[in-house]
Amino acid sequence: VSNDIPALARVPQIEGLEGWVRKAQHRSGLTAVDLLRITQGLHARLPVQVPPALLTGLMSTTEEWAASLCEEVLRSITFARRPGLRMMPSHIVLMGSGSIIPGLQQSLSEQLNIATCPWTLPQENGLDASSEMAIASSLSAWEIGL
Repeated sequence: VSNDIPALARVPQIEGLEGWVRKAQHRSGLTAVDLLRITQGLHARLPVQVPPALLTGLMSTTEEWAASLCEEVLRSITFARRPGLRMMPSHIVLMGSGSIIPGLQQSLSEQLNIATCPWTLPQENGLDASSEMAIASSLSAWEIGL
């Protein structure tokens, strides 16, 4: 968004949460259901008991999986910097089911050197009518399944 005008919105062409779960299953030997329960618990900051070795493995899986996401983001940045646009993102907003992947926000911030934050609905009475809210809401409609 530039001056409250949508300038660039792109859904990355990679597997989302489902792809991460598959990689984490292979590494950990856990079922998809167990991995999702752990992931949702960590995301919600619930008192989830996760062995340190498993948590380290999940974070390593996230870093590896995030590399392909970073490639997609860099494609978007290259597109946005072409003549006529010359834009550089100030931050990345994570949304959809994959945004709960443990360590994803930190991994993207470090690998891309761009601030990354999760997208959330405002906690105030009523919804914000900003263009950022409209873009985030419309993009979230593309997220289906895992």
